[in-house]
Amino acid sequence: MKNKDEIEAIKTRVAWAGWDDHKFCGHWAFAELAGKESYTGLLALAITGRRLPRDHCTMLDDLAGAMTVAEPRIWGPKAARLAAAFGGTLSACCAANLCLEGSVVGPWTTKHAARNLLALRSSLEGRLSDPEAVTRETLALLTAQKRLVGYGVPFRPYDERLRALARCVEMRGRDRLPFWTLQVAMSDVLRREKGLEPNIGIGTAAVCLDLGLSPDEIAPLAVALNQHLIYANAVEGARQAPAVLRHLPDDSIDYVGRSPRKSARAEKEPHAT
Repeated sequence: MKNKDEIEAIKTRVAWAGWDDHKFCGHWAFAELAGKESYTGLLALAITGRRLPRDHCTMLDDLAGAMTVAEPRIWGPKAARLAAAFGGTLSACCAANLCLEGSVVGPWTTKHAARNLLALRSSLEGRLSDPEAVTRETLALLTAQKRLVGYGVPFRPYDERLRALARCVEMRGRDRLPFWTLQVAMSDVLRREKGLEPNIGIGTAAVCLDLGLSPDEIAPLAVALNQHLIYANAVEGARQAPAVLRHLPDDSIDYVGRSPRKSARAEKEPHAT
């Protein structure tokens, strides 16, 4: 057992509690942040450790708006509904968020989409204006990855969220920035050559890379920007707490396993318990 002189100190950049003011990620909470920083800006500060310019935070606000599909039958909000049926709002939020990390769909996967964009940019070496190079390197990336995160739109011809985001990007004059331009070129190739439509994942990755964020920063920020979808379902679900989500009717359940078996003793002694 180590004595107190041998215990390693844990350093944090997150916070320091004072008397009349407190520090948050290196900034005075009341003197520098309160009344001056948006909630989106605080989220970005919490995740990246740096304050983003106001126009960058506005773009993140637009991104959160474009992500807004809170349909309770979609798997993420559905997880919140199922947990909320037992009456707990916060437990429902926790359940929904636990479903996101490391999954193959959802906002956490945006870090993989961002890494693919970085890899494609590196392989092109400045040849973005060369259509043949873009096609060749995009298809090579698809071959290497087998499946590209940010592509594929189930049950509909295109991702309406990405179209909404594209309008915001154009409105903000950010449609000519490097990574947005790259994802458009990449998407054109995959649509033409493989019939793959882009989804909000690749758009989120491109927008955030153009904001100067790293892939490991993009994933938790994308999840944070989805919290309104989870909270809406968690709050309403906890208020409703429908019994149908807690208990399935017996006539809705069919047992498909093995038939009941008796022990050797029960076979010999029919009335043994």
